Amino acid sequence: MTSIINENTLLAILKTKHHCEPSSIRVLDWHTDENILEAGSNFTTRASRLTIRYRLEIGTHEEDISPLEENFFVKVPGNAPLYELAKSLGWYINEVAMYTEVFPQMRCIVDNQDEFFALKCHYSDDDLSLVLEDLSQSGYRCADRVQQLNIEHCFYVLRSLAKFHALSVKLETTVGLAECVKRKPIFQSEGVSESNMAFMKSQVPVFIDSLPQNLKDRYPNMLAYFENFSCVEVMNKIANRSTSSNFNVLCHGDFWTNNIMFKYDKYGTIEDVKLIDFQLTSWSNPAKDLIYFTITSVKFEVYVKYFPLMLRIYLDTLNRVLSQLNCTN
Repeated sequence: MTSIINENTLLAILKTKHHCEPSSIRVLDWHTDENILEAGSNFTTRASRLTIRYRLEIGTHEEDISPLEENFFVKVPGNAPLYELAKSLGWYINEVAMYTEVFPQMRCIVDNQDEFFALKCHYSDDDLSLVLEDLSQSGYRCADRVQQLNIEHCFYVLRSLAKFHALSVKLETTVGLAECVKRKPIFQSEGVSESNMAFMKSQVPVFIDSLPQNLKDRYPNMLAYFENFSCVEVMNKIANRSTSSNFNVLCHGDFWTNNIMFKYDKYGTIEDVKLIDFQLTSWSNPAKDLIYFTITSVKFEVYVKYFPLMLRIYLDTLNRVLSQLNCTN
């Protein structure tokens, strides 16, 4: 991981963060910590936390300047369980384009930058590495993926998702989104590839193992069912339907609890939401993200009781933001 970090990289990161010249920055020390994610939460990249101690020497004497310390989140392709698959499907190129092209364009049309739903990118390189702001430094964390989300969390998430979808429509109808982020979903309409099928089958035991115990007890033969279930026809129907919609947006593609971070106040009340991991985006029906999120991340009792209200929250936010952006069509 440290191979991408050198003096020039450090200066480039701090220059982007502080909008100053490299000559004003003096790096004192730096180190990385690669043990920052729990097992099973990262399949396609190597992740680490980069800590930099430095001084900003702008118009004052060096002895009057207190050292600063900043953490950053580093994502590097390679040495991950799904590296080869991710590389062949263009996931790394996709995410770099999102952070370096799409999100900066979106930020230009958003009034309150503090409420923007995605991380800031401070550095990227030709090897598709990313250096992002470290949300944990500001108190953000993921919710428990096993416990799943209550209705309050769902409302916050769906409002953020609707803003993302609406901004993608605005960009597509004005400047046009980068083609790589609009590529077809992993389940393509002309047929699911052998590598994708192998990936799906390999993830069935992982998926079942992640389910709440009460569901595993209720359906003890679930693994055998999925092993004998041919999903190619179903996936093709999903792909065809999602790309032939009259209203498409830039879908996240992997929209579940692990890719959503929450910030809470001292009383445990949600203050903000950020969305992360944009490797699987595609230009598709917004229902793709909504269904994926509901199935993977919403408590079953919340779904049963509140699903119509959840859709109303999403639609009201989507239409309001589209109207504010003058996307009346």
